[in-house]
Amino acid sequence: MHTTSFNKKIEKTFYYVVLLLPISFVFGSAILNILITFLAVIFFIHALVSKDFSYFKENNIYFVFLIIFLIFQITNNIINNNMEYFYKSIFYLRFLLLPIIFKYFSQFIKFNLSKISQIYLIILSIIVFDLYYQYIFDINLLGFKPGLFNLDENLYERYSGIFGNELILGSYLSSLGFFIILIFYLFNFENNYIFIILLSLLFLSIFITGERTALISFFVSTFFIFLFLKKFRKKILLVSLIILLMLIFGINQSDQLKLRYFNYPLNVLTKDNSIDEKENLKIYNVKKSFSNFMNNTDWGRHYKTAIAMFLDNPINGQGFKQFRIKCKNYDYLYSLENNKKNGCSTHPHHYILEILSEQGVFGLSVYLFFVIFVIKDSLKINNKIYILVLLSIIFGNMFPFKPSGSIISTSFSSIFWIMLSYSYLKNKKDTL
Repeated sequence: MHTTSFNKKIEKTFYYVVLLLPISFVFGSAILNILITFLAVIFFIHALVSKDFSYFKENNIYFVFLIIFLIFQITNNIINNNMEYFYKSIFYLRFLLLPIIFKYFSQFIKFNLSKISQIYLIILSIIVFDLYYQYIFDINLLGFKPGLFNLDENLYERYSGIFGNELILGSYLSSLGFFIILIFYLFNFENNYIFIILLSLLFLSIFITGERTALISFFVSTFFIFLFLKKFRKKILLVSLIILLMLIFGINQSDQLKLRYFNYPLNVLTKDNSIDEKENLKIYNVKKSFSNFMNNTDWGRHYKTAIAMFLDNPINGQGFKQFRIKCKNYDYLYSLENNKKNGCSTHPHHYILEILSEQGVFGLSVYLFFVIFVIKDSLKINNKIYILVLLSIIFGNMFPFKPSGSIISTSFSSIFWIMLSYSYLKNKKDTL
């Protein structure tokens, strides 16, 4: 087969696999891993068949850091006697390769973001409709029940619709869902009314999932879009007013929403705060609220454990996926509390503390290099409005002052690295 013809088929394959990525989250981690690994395979095949390795030379610093990451993981696993997760740490390279793979194929492929966003919006609408159906009937169209049933309140706290037991729908909507709505607006007809309706519905959808972190991500992303892009400011101000009304109405009318967004956070932050005897009111004490968060919530205990793990080994951390194993060594941090409470979990629920506790300062520096490289690079070569919109969503989801998923889990890593890789997507008719 002729080399050019063969590579054209690979490029076409890449095109369709990329189209499937946002949809593949619905089918679980296995499918995501297969597709992402497949992209890496066809990237190397394409480069080998073309026999043109100038791309590797042009981006040599990125590939050098990939080798540094690989050597670091091998060395760190040996130092920390972490053979159980040895191959998984090496396999994480699939995510770090994604941006450079997208950049490579952007030389040959341009996407019709107008048609693609239309298809994605239809799929997003189905996912959102399924969420509303589950919210009303306590079961979705596939028979999945909501999650986190509260026996005391006799209600479900979390709704994840088509994702079933994996409670990531809010995160999906605040990242990929937000992205879909914005590219639909940018690359089709810029109808302000449709944009305001879609963004308001997106907020409502995230709101009813009960995912507080996803809601914070949405607000932060919206703030950055408002800050970076003047053309969105009036629309965002109007959406903000609609959101405010939804918040007030939702918290007043729904026991689930009131519990998730008002009662529980307020009880945690104001627990044991001082009381004004004359007024019989709690006096808000910032220092005490922070102490309550760190000592009386699972997140706070995870953070304390992760910080202690990092301080014990600040350069290279405790090893890949070691938080779940070594956290029990830090039970002494909670000796004065209920002995059933400790800082253990599968991860610290904060991606920076996770990297620091397991990979140390060196590991965090390597991660940051990849992120900064892609951001600086994409700002040079792609549409500014598109990039700023995309980066606003990424900043919202990676906002460090909120809990997060595990940076090494398939779902969280896929959302982050796919979104970052989209920085290199080229549109066929880029008229912005």
